[in-house]
Amino acid sequence: MEEIKTAFRTRIRNQVSNVILFGSMICVTAFGLVLGLLGGVTVLGRTGLHDLAPVLKLIIMLSATLGGFSAGIFTSLLISPLILRYAFFAKRVGVWQGVDVYRAADVDLPGRTANVFVSGFSFGIGPLKPTIFVAEGAARVLSRSALEAVFAHELSHLQCQHLLKRALHGVAAFLVASILTAITLIGMHWSGYSEIGGAFSLVAGIIPAALTWLTIRKLAWSQELEADAHALAVFAVKPESLIEALQTLQTAISRHSPMAVHPLVTERLNILRAKCAPASHAADLPRAA
Repeated sequence: MEEIKTAFRTRIRNQVSNVILFGSMICVTAFGLVLGLLGGVTVLGRTGLHDLAPVLKLIIMLSATLGGFSAGIFTSLLISPLILRYAFFAKRVGVWQGVDVYRAADVDLPGRTANVFVSGFSFGIGPLKPTIFVAEGAARVLSRSALEAVFAHELSHLQCQHLLKRALHGVAAFLVASILTAITLIGMHWSGYSEIGGAFSLVAGIIPAALTWLTIRKLAWSQELEADAHALAVFAVKPESLIEALQTLQTAISRHSPMAVHPLVTERLNILRAKCAPASHAADLPRAA
């Protein structure tokens, strides 16, 4: 009976978490989208631009709408530290290198596994200051040196402005892909290929999303490697500590959801081991008599 109650409470917490997290992101982004749309209508209606050619009007409206959408995305990322504290039922446990650290139950975090990540922009202030979130499982299995190595890695993301760069690249890819897709559809319609354009429109919405996902995925991969290098160089983290952290977290995650090691984790481990190699090889060399 107690297990049923615990499972029920966990499910309710997860549902509330999803409502807070996704509800706030959708509302903020949608608000930006509507403001952009209204801005485009206002510009065309109250200026001399209403005499422009229809295609130019369409471009202005599309640009204004996408601009509002982009502003909504940036705003949702800016306020994410505040939103996530409530969405994950996180509790403040301290400060590391000037950044607040919050701890949350594994089941309340993405993936429901041992995890550590940073949220927010480095220029956030007050309740919007960047925050490091630590899963209770991660805090339990990681040694102090390994946990601090992970903190250094996450803080490196912050100092290198990785989230901001990821957002800029993602928004730029989405805007360019959306505008080019719209121009292609208009061109097909005006060129007499309306049937082909109609068929293309069925998948046209997928193209910007797919290109944006590919852009962010490629950038995120390189940023993980950059964060490791930054942690070693700036925070003087030992490669062995990061290796220990990666292997320990991978083991903890595998217990809950058995899966092959992600290629990125393998690449990070190989690079870190290579940095340890000179010292270990030197220790293996025979000493002079």
